[in-house]
Amino acid sequence: MIDDEAFAASLIPDKTPLFVINSQASQHSDVYLRVQTSGTMRFPIKIWSFNSYIKYKNRYNLFAGVYYGILTVLFFITFVIFFYHRLHSYVCFAMFVLSAGIFFSLQDGTFFEITCPEIIRWKYNIYIFAGTMSIVILTKFVYELFVPKTVTLYLRLMYYIVFCMGILATIAPFFFETSVGLLLLSILSMASFVPNFVAGVIGIRAGKKSAIYFLAGLLFLMTSITVFTLRGFGVLPVNVVTLYAKDAGVLVMILITSIGIVDVFSNYRIQSITDSLTGLVNRRYFFDLAQKEIDRSIRYGSKMSLILIDVDYFKKINDKYGHSAGDRVLYELALNLKSGLRSIDNIARLGGEEFVCVLPDTNLSRGLIVAERLRKKVEAMEVVYDKYLIKCTISAGVAVSDPDQCSIGSLLETSDMALYRAKRAGRNMVFGKETAD
Repeated sequence: MIDDEAFAASLIPDKTPLFVINSQASQHSDVYLRVQTSGTMRFPIKIWSFNSYIKYKNRYNLFAGVYYGILTVLFFITFVIFFYHRLHSYVCFAMFVLSAGIFFSLQDGTFFEITCPEIIRWKYNIYIFAGTMSIVILTKFVYELFVPKTVTLYLRLMYYIVFCMGILATIAPFFFETSVGLLLLSILSMASFVPNFVAGVIGIRAGKKSAIYFLAGLLFLMTSITVFTLRGFGVLPVNVVTLYAKDAGVLVMILITSIGIVDVFSNYRIQSITDSLTGLVNRRYFFDLAQKEIDRSIRYGSKMSLILIDVDYFKKINDKYGHSAGDRVLYELALNLKSGLRSIDNIARLGGEEFVCVLPDTNLSRGLIVAERLRKKVEAMEVVYDKYLIKCTISAGVAVSDPDQCSIGSLLETSDMALYRAKRAGRNMVFGKETAD
């Protein structure tokens, strides 16, 4: 049995070379095995009984199914994140997951066993091609995500060297001996570690949380490859850990990096619905929340109050103390307003010095009580900025929904009219009105 053989041509259909020894339990048999290879390799031999081999085969198939299943799920999750954010680096990571899965399925023969059992397994050395592509794509992903445009020329040069080596290793299997491609693949995997590690450190220093996950995964991967290599040289024994160290290292590295990507995705999601200055819900997301509460109040026949708040004479604060002081006032004001509401209430910054609160299951009289409580909290608030002690007040207009028919537009219009009355009456006041659309 030789390695240059199609899966379908095997005497026993399996990804590894197998042959039958017809021998009785107490019978002595001499078996000669000739191994010829163009490079250095270890060729472990194991004798199985039929039942032991079947048990091993079942365990291996279960492991392989879980392994490739996880890679498939992570591939699709990364692509979903890409379609949401349209970040090129996520495409690179998704393609790395895909190429890594193809590489291992080609290396252990799973790809040929499932898709094309008639093809000679190693003849075209496409497993070297897939391995090279996975390293190059991973390096491209790291470069896109963590390396800033202002990076030093030396780091860029390291990446260019890795990319050039990747091109050579990719085309080598099609023109030279297999050993040449394997040598270039080994050199490439080790050479890519340095720029990728440096890029991860740069990402951490730049405050990118995903870089921490990637760096942890990269270190685990390199440790696993070292264990796998030492097993190949006979330094470590052959067992399940050392035999599949490289496969496990890639999978863990992908899992850890994916956690970082999902964390970035979650942060992007939070940033897209949050006001960066105050930490409150922003205007766009507020309209979604408010519409849901309106629909719920109509469905259950309950009332919902909306409080529109404006900071009195806020321009004077900016003019007297500066815009940084004004930002600090808005931040402290947001904290005070939020602390005066229930957990089921929603508060958002509409823009500038305008805030809005949505109070589910709250009628007009209750809404006025809440608005008055918020007014008093703000009036008592003192903001310390630099050497200044800054005080401010708010005016508020309250509107309540009609349980039969209402819209967010009509609520805002009515609350704005009530707010205008509060300002006309001298500011630092609360007025309210019921509305129907």
